[in-house]
Amino acid sequence: MSQDFSVLGEPGKPAERILSLAPSFTDTLLFLGLGQKIIGVTANCKPPKELGKLPTCGSFASPDIEKIAKLKPDLTLVLGRIHAPYLKELLSYSKAVLTLDANTVTGIINTMAEINRLADGSNKGEDALTTLRQRYDAVVERVKALNKPRVFRMMTEDPMVTATTASFQYNAIEVAGGQPMLLDYGEPYTAVTTEEIIDFDPEVIISCGRSYEQAVKKSCENSHSDIPICLRLPQDIIDNNYWKETSAAKTERAYTISCQFICHPSPSLMDGIENMSALFHPEVATDDNISK
Repeated sequence: MSQDFSVLGEPGKPAERILSLAPSFTDTLLFLGLGQKIIGVTANCKPPKELGKLPTCGSFASPDIEKIAKLKPDLTLVLGRIHAPYLKELLSYSKAVLTLDANTVTGIINTMAEINRLADGSNKGEDALTTLRQRYDAVVERVKALNKPRVFRMMTEDPMVTATTASFQYNAIEVAGGQPMLLDYGEPYTAVTTEEIIDFDPEVIISCGRSYEQAVKKSCENSHSDIPICLRLPQDIIDNNYWKETSAAKTERAYTISCQFICHPSPSLMDGIENMSALFHPEVATDDNISK
């Protein structure tokens, strides 16, 4: 069993009927050229119109087991922490279940490679993975000799939650050339106090949100905040008294990134890493190494 993923059951050779229970898996399957093998998604997924209307099996946080049973997938793709309570039932109706548990960027790429192997992916998938690894290596090489700014990854504000060393988001910041707050815990996310943040004194704050150029979209589902995370602008962070004593606020180095580029263990995470790297190290940022 790998620390990045586990596969229970036997999907067949190859898996032809694949069920995605997270938007990140749907994006991965499309990235690998396996879109035609997708037989079902969640209500949170956004598959392209050319695949037709795919059955939805609940939300990614609450899958509809009855619908899954009717689909009879060869391979079901799940997220370890979120879907663990459903694993036994999913194994009853799917020939195999792949669980992603990766806490590093390379672990996520390794999991993509395993999905491609189980589905007997074409050269398109192999080529896409090769390019992804090359982009990863290029960022690592570009920042390896540079000073790493202290970076705080803001997730929620009440309580203030951030990523720990057990999270791929923590590792993504490291790969991009940043120094996250050292939180060596078993759980991937944890609450921190104002005193801890002020003591850390972040030089950069990264949050989910939108850029000034992006149009306002519908609020995130189940959000109870006056400014939902998905709608947050950099100035919303800078203007918050919570941050006023930090170097990041004083130099206005607070940045917002669309959730898909930092929260999703999918190919788009590499776009987020490239963009974060440019924000952390503008001295080496060029049009060639910033994702559009």
